[in-house]
Amino acid sequence: MSTWKPVNCPCPHCGETASIPVLKGLHVTRLPDQRQAILDGSFQRYKCEVCASEFVFEGQTIYTDFSRMEYIAIEAPPIGDWRADRDRHMQIYDTNVEFGPPVAKELASGLRTRLVYGLAALREKLMVWDEGIDDRVLELCKAAWFEREKIGPTDFVLRLDAVLPGQHLILAQLEKSPEDPTVGGGYTLPKRVGSVVVRNQDIARNQRRQQVLMESAPWLRESWLVDFHDAHPSK
Repeated sequence: MSTWKPVNCPCPHCGETASIPVLKGLHVTRLPDQRQAILDGSFQRYKCEVCASEFVFEGQTIYTDFSRMEYIAIEAPPIGDWRADRDRHMQIYDTNVEFGPPVAKELASGLRTRLVYGLAALREKLMVWDEGIDDRVLELCKAAWFEREKIGPTDFVLRLDAVLPGQHLILAQLEKSPEDPTVGGGYTLPKRVGSVVVRNQDIARNQRRQQVLMESAPWLRESWLVDFHDAHPSK
């Protein structure tokens, strides 16, 4: 069940603390308006009453949408040991679903499970799945761009921003800045420094070569985490 709770969150820009409403548990099957807020980028986005800066609240939670068969574990940045986070969420999943009430196991049959870090990564998953595109193929397109540009995978973050007619994708190239995990959940909005176009031909080519390409990208075989950036965190 999804419930709102007040959280004292300091502004990451000026440090002023304010009480903000945060949704505990993103069970959106009955909350389509919150799913839409995630997609349009307004979910848990606030403006500081003192300095007027915008920020987003990030926290650990679970996203479920049984109508679309989606179960996504969400961790707040920064990315640490994703394997430990995966194992912990798998245990939570097994406790509540696999070994839970029969109705839970029945509802969960065929669920697609993922682990993501932050709301931008969650939004990307929902967008790409809505288009009927395998998220593994999107991550292969990201990896190909970094290889082609000859830059490190932690220099920038690529996130799906828009889908054009014909299923061409626009990825936002975001400046990657270190996050302070002690700020209390308030995060600055990432600075956009460019855009990357992924053509539908690239998607189709990576789809055809997916099994071969996955041999050199073992993180893509993870049933919980396939995100290129989360599998290559900054050190």
